[in-house]
Amino acid sequence: METEVFISYSRGDGTFVERLDGLLKGAGVSTWFDRVNLRPGMKWADVIEDEIPAARVFLTCLSATALDDRGYFQVEQQLAVRAAMRVPSDQLFIIPVLLGDCSLPRELRQYHTANLAEPGAIESLLSSISDALGRKVEVTPESVEELRNALRKHLVAAGPFGASDFSDREVNDVVQRLREMHTRQGTEFLDPRDLLPELDLLFNRKTFRYEALRRCPEQRWSDRLDSAYQTLRVFQAYLRNVRATAPAKYPIYRDLVMELDKYCMQMGALLFDPGVDYNDIEGHIGKSSFKARLPKAIRFPVGQDRQPDIADTINEMIDPHRLRAVELMDQLLRE
Repeated sequence: METEVFISYSRGDGTFVERLDGLLKGAGVSTWFDRVNLRPGMKWADVIEDEIPAARVFLTCLSATALDDRGYFQVEQQLAVRAAMRVPSDQLFIIPVLLGDCSLPRELRQYHTANLAEPGAIESLLSSISDALGRKVEVTPESVEELRNALRKHLVAAGPFGASDFSDREVNDVVQRLREMHTRQGTEFLDPRDLLPELDLLFNRKTFRYEALRRCPEQRWSDRLDSAYQTLRVFQAYLRNVRATAPAKYPIYRDLVMELDKYCMQMGALLFDPGVDYNDIEGHIGKSSFKARLPKAIRFPVGQDRQPDIADTINEMIDPHRLRAVELMDQLLRE
C-alpha cells in the first residue's frame, strides 16, 4: 500500500507518536513510521529520499527535545525535514505537530502548525489530513480522548522542557526540581505555592536582585545575557500553568515575563556590537552554544571605583526592566 502519511518525530517522543500512528492506522490511513516500517539493513538516507516524496502528508512531531545542543534538529529529523521541503508543495502537505510548548524552527514557520496540547487540535489535525488526502479521516471520540490522555501523561512525565538540560547550572537545578514535582504529583500544572518559590530562586543571584549593570566590573555581558535568556525561557514555559491555576496572579506573571523579555532584548541591543539578532540565538537558548552565537560585547571605560562607566541613555533602557521584574516577582510571592 502506498504511504499516505510519513511521520517524523523527536527522540524521546516515540512512545506517544506510536499512539498517534496507531490512531491514523485505525482510521484506515497508511503511514510510514520507523518503529513499524524500518527494517534491518535499511539506510535512513534512502528511506527519506524514497518514502517522503511518495507520501501525501509529512508530519514532523516536535517537542522540547526536538533540538540538539547546537540548536538544530536531531540529525535524523533534520534530514527528513529537508527532504520534505524539497518536494513541491502541491505534491506534499507539510504539517509541523507540536507536543506542548516548543519553539518552532524558522524553516517550518511558513506551515500551518497543530499544537496537540491545545483544545481541539487533534480534531483540527485530522481535518487537515483529510483535506490533503481528499477523503474523510474518521475516528471515534473515544480514540481521540485516548490519544489526548496519552499526550497528557507524556507531557506530565517530561514537564514543559522534555528531557532537555540548561547550560546554566542554577537554572538547570531549578528545572530538575520542577520536573521531579511534575512526575511526583502526576500533573501537568503545578500548584503556584510550589512553583513560584522555585522560580524565585532564579532571581536570588547577582544577575537580577543583587547587581545593577553599573556594579558589574567584569563586564561579562555574554554571561549575563545567557543567564537572563535561560531564566526567561523557564518563566515563559509556565505561563499556561499560572493562567490555569492562579488566574488572579496571571496578569502580574504575564507582565513579569514581558519585563524579562524587554530586559533581554535591550541588553542584546545595547551591550553588543552589532546588536544581537534574536533569530540567530533563539534555537541556542539554554545550550552551550549560546555565547558562541553572540557578537562582540562592548567594553565600557572603567572609573576609579572599577565599575563600568555606562551612559545613562544605555543604563536607563536596560536596568529598569530588571528592577521591575524583581518587583513583580516579589508581588507574586506576597499575594
